[in-house]
Amino acid sequence: MKRYLSILLLFAATGSSAALLEVPTTYSDIQTAIDSASAGDTILVFPGTYSGPNNRDLNFGGKNLVLLSTGGAAVTVIDCDSQSRGITLENGESVNGTLIRGFTIRNGSADRGGGILLDQSTATIRECRIESNTAIGLGGGILIDDSNGTKIYACRISGNIAGEGGGIACTGVEVEAEICSTLISGNRAVKSTGSGTGGGIAQSSFQDGRLLLCWCTIASNYAERTGGGILVSSSLDFEAYTVILAENKAADYGNDGEQWGSSRVHGVCSRIDSSEVDGINGLYIFCNKSDPMFCDAPPAELAPFTDGNFAIDSLSPLAADTLCDNQWPGQIGAFGYGEVGCQTATNVRITSPVNPTLAILSPPAPSPFNPSTTIRFRIKEVGLVHIEIHNAVGQTIRTLLHKLMPAGRGSVIWDGQMNTGIPAPSGVYFATLTFAESRTSQKLVLIR
Repeated sequence: MKRYLSILLLFAATGSSAALLEVPTTYSDIQTAIDSASAGDTILVFPGTYSGPNNRDLNFGGKNLVLLSTGGAAVTVIDCDSQSRGITLENGESVNGTLIRGFTIRNGSADRGGGILLDQSTATIRECRIESNTAIGLGGGILIDDSNGTKIYACRISGNIAGEGGGIACTGVEVEAEICSTLISGNRAVKSTGSGTGGGIAQSSFQDGRLLLCWCTIASNYAERTGGGILVSSSLDFEAYTVILAENKAADYGNDGEQWGSSRVHGVCSRIDSSEVDGINGLYIFCNKSDPMFCDAPPAELAPFTDGNFAIDSLSPLAADTLCDNQWPGQIGAFGYGEVGCQTATNVRITSPVNPTLAILSPPAPSPFNPSTTIRFRIKEVGLVHIEIHNAVGQTIRTLLHKLMPAGRGSVIWDGQMNTGIPAPSGVYFATLTFAESRTSQKLVLIR
């Protein structure tokens, strides 16, 4: 209820002209709400388990929409009953306006993309659980096909099965995707319906492509042939920053990974054991081969499964803030940022780190200034933007912006006034941008 009220207050505060369509209070099922929506609208889904023909294989029909749960993935479930996949985006939907947030998508079944299919379309997927889905071919959990720009944040992708890419598969021409603060575990690539490669992730493309991972854990995935954790092929870049890649298994070789062709695996400040990655094109900087000491990691051979506790024990060598010579501060993996130790691990949830790529705040110009200065910013997905001015002791003296905005660039002007309408005195101030889980500031100087 608290989350629902905050959403209503957000819309009221922003004066947004976009419509808010509620399921099941106004619309009995999700697809009917989607069909009734216009581009830019938000479909607000209350807690419950949604099944049946109009609650699976959801298709946005080319409209950029926000599909948002009020209670989060733990209590808002799209159950496909093994009849079809959960969500299909195939009509040019764009990451700049398409957001799926706070759902469990389970028991999907399809020839490709068992849980979610992104075909020549992009989206941001946040705080979702993609579990127990099956694809005959590529992408048991998610298939990203000819999609350049999809973002997956703070998700759990577990217990999925596919012929290739048990958890996630990326394929097509110049495919690019970004996955952060996400757990990929207990997925399986089977040889009965495909190549049996890439238990956790399979990345293949006909031309250059790039897959960026940050603050992720890829563990206990199984491939019935090669590449238990990851498969990287063709001329692709697989970039891992503060990632744990461990405890994956393959029946043939490449337990944690396999790379071939001119593909490249780059690991920075990550737990990657290069001896468990089959291939030669690897660059590993500040990487660690230590046992991550997961709290409860089921053997990969038991995949598919959705259980397990992949937080790391407080005694793990990966828990040290100085692990990477301070190049990337904070604990690595999907359960970072202080929540370590198996004593409290059952309460651990994946949280998005402060991600500088989500929101960028430029230095105000001019500075020093009198009487006004312009504060420019850029956000990479739709969301609530909050900008305020603080004085040197941290007190908020002016709120400049509190608005739901589309992805892209924006700016506000500070006229040197405080919220009271009184001119602020000369001095040092800070403009602070808060967006999603990120918060960043820039200094500015006012001279009277």
